[in-house]
Amino acid sequence: MRCGASLGNIPMYVKLIFAGYWGLLFDAMAGNKENLECVCAICHAGEPGHPTPGDMLVREFARWYVARYGPMALAHFNHYLAESGEDIVEPLEEIFAKDGGWRKTVIDAIIKRGRTGPFGEHAYDGLSGDVEILKDNMEVQDYIGAMGNIDHLFWELLTTTEARRRNVGQPGKALVHVRLRDKYEWHPADVRNSACIHLSMEHAKRSGAKDFWEVGEADVFLDLPAMFIPPVVPPTPTPPPPPTPTPKHKR
Repeated sequence: MRCGASLGNIPMYVKLIFAGYWGLLFDAMAGNKENLECVCAICHAGEPGHPTPGDMLVREFARWYVARYGPMALAHFNHYLAESGEDIVEPLEEIFAKDGGWRKTVIDAIIKRGRTGPFGEHAYDGLSGDVEILKDNMEVQDYIGAMGNIDHLFWELLTTTEARRRNVGQPGKALVHVRLRDKYEWHPADVRNSACIHLSMEHAKRSGAKDFWEVGEADVFLDLPAMFIPPVVPPTPTPPPPPTPTPKHKR
């Protein structure tokens, strides 16, 4: 029997046993994506709030599949299925340190905005904005699986006296403040890489799973052309104390 053939409403475990799917089941558990999708396809879906053994099996397969991306991806997937809806704080400093795609996307946005906007005498004056970070631009698989496409990452090139002084220790770099507020949500019309994930997300959403916000803030150093790096502000000299008045002598 080829995968996807109709088996009516026969219970999932009966389908697996009598249709000869045990081999597929163990192959799927071992990580064979094609057979994992095949097992998912024959698991009968229950009603919202009343999961069947097939639903639970699909959910576990989905977890194993997402775990291939990495621990952060699995943690986000589990958080969604747990139905709390609470925010997750993302480690932006770590993400920017490890993923060159995130860094390049923000650097390109800074340069583009600095060269096209009327920001006064210097390219770095008043530079801020937001940028979309696509999965295709990310390098770390764990971040791709955890966050997917980022609709809005806000950034600001810091020009405070403290930021300028910190730039001194990072030649060719400038301090940039980044802030994330992006929703982890299920889109019914999306075509996913895995039917298992799609089915699991669909059933979880119908049963009460909640979208949640991915949030975070950090100051990160980014490689930028010299015209975008605010110069160091010399320290303001401390004024000398006022002279001590000479006491007047009484006559």
